[in-house]
Amino acid sequence: MRGLAPLYLDVPALDILRDEGIAYAGRLLKAGVEVELHVYPGVPHSFEIFVPNIKLSKMALENRVRAMTSY
Repeated sequence: MRGLAPLYLDVPALDILRDEGIAYAGRLLKAGVEVELHVYPGVPHSFEIFVPNIKLSKMALENRVRAMTSY
C-alpha cells in the first residue's frame, strides 16, 4: 500500500461503526500509510451537525480543515 495519500479519520465514540473505523486506520498504519486518527468521546454519529456550537464539534471541524489544508 505504499504511495497512498495520508489518511485523516475521525470517529465519534458512540458511532455504531467506531470499531470498524479504528480497525481500518490500524490496517493502513500497519501497511505504512501515514494516519491521523481522532476518536471523539461521548458523541454519536453526525454530532457536529446536530450540535455545531459545542467545543468538541468546533474542534472536530478545525481538525478536518487543518488536515485538508496541510497536505
